[in-house]
Amino acid sequence: LAEKYFGDWERGPEPSRQTTFEPEQKGERRVTVEFDASPMLLIGYHIPAAGHPDLPSLDALSDILSSG
Repeated sequence: LAEKYFGDWERGPEPSRQTTFEPEQKGERRVTVEFDASPMLLIGYHIPAAGHPDLPSLDALSDILSSG
């Protein structure tokens, strides 16, 4: 079925790779958004980069703090 409808499509060009830059955060940042929706509170903290040996411990701490 897929071949029937899409079999003659030509492959398009590869999309360009998008990179982002997060500026250094040197202090607290708060954002308040008010609109008709379910209330939500999000809290985030800086953690080490991927592959750091402390990440498993931080993951366990996150589970304990968020799930009990």
